[in-house]
Amino acid sequence: MDIYRDIIERFYNIKLDNKSRERKYVYARAIYYYVCRKYSNYNLAQIGKSLNKNHATVLHGIRELPHILKFDKKLKQDFFFICELCNFHNKPDMDLEELLHKYNALVIKYDILKEKCKKR
Repeated sequence: MDIYRDIIERFYNIKLDNKSRERKYVYARAIYYYVCRKYSNYNLAQIGKSLNKNHATVLHGIRELPHILKFDKKLKQDFFFICELCNFHNKPDMDLEELLHKYNALVIKYDILKEKCKKR
């Protein structure tokens, strides 16, 4: 579970156990709940305990995530990238910093191309 927490905290440059209700924290925690549930054998109570939350909070975050992703395209991109990182977290040759750097470079290129298309 610590590897998933580390991936998400480094990706968003935040601490997941921050009690803030700001959107970026809420969404990051929802992704964390989903990833832990999907890629580990931990139950809802164990996942919640890792962030000082209860099982109902974890369940709510997991259930709400698909609705959030439907309307936030940037978060959806981030979500799929984080899932890929979590899929390959046990590969010894994976350098998380390098992957994050490449991802951010691609997002910037994508935004530039999107702006150019709007101008035409």
